[in-house]
Amino acid sequence: MVDTSLDELFEPPSEPDATRPKRERHVYVPKPDAVCVNAGDDPRHAKRPCPYPGPRCTTCGREHRKAQKARAAAKKVENTYGLTPEEYDALYEAQEGKCYVCGRANGKTKRLAVDHDHVLAFMHGHDPKKACKHCVRGLACGWCNHQVLGRIGANPKTYDRIASALRNPPARRLFGEKKDG
Repeated sequence: MVDTSLDELFEPPSEPDATRPKRERHVYVPKPDAVCVNAGDDPRHAKRPCPYPGPRCTTCGREHRKAQKARAAAKKVENTYGLTPEEYDALYEAQEGKCYVCGRANGKTKRLAVDHDHVLAFMHGHDPKKACKHCVRGLACGWCNHQVLGRIGANPKTYDRIASALRNPPARRLFGEKKDG
C-alpha cells in the first residue's frame, strides 16, 4: 500500500503556468480590393465588398448557401427515398403545397419531410429507414411526421377511434350536454 496522507490526495489543483504565452485569436481582415465573383460587368455590384472569407459579397454568399442547402436536401431525398427533385415537387403540388396530415404547414419555412411506410419498405426488401418511391406516403411537416405518425403510428383504426372520440367524447356521453337556461 502506498503511504500518502489525506492532505496529499485532496490537494487543490495547481495554478496554470503563467509563463506560457496566450493563444492569439485570428481575425479575418478583408482585402480592400476584393470583388465578388458574381459582379461580372455590373459596376454597382463590383463595388460591393467581400467582408467574409470567400469570393462572394454578402448578398451573393447568402444566395449561394441557400442554393447549396437546397441541393443537399434534394440529394438526401433522392438517396434516401428515391425521389428526384422533380418528383418531390410533383408530390408537393399534388398535395396543394400542404402537409398531407394536418393540411396547415406549407413547407415555406422548413421543407416538408418525406413520410414513408417502414413496414412496406421491409416487405420490399430494403432497409426500413430508407425507402423507394413506392413506399412513400406523402410529404408531412416535422410535427406530424414525428409526433403524430411517429408516436401514434399508421394504423387507420387508431385515427378512426380518435375521430369517433372527438365527435362523441366519453365525458359528454357520461355527463350529457349542458342545457342553456
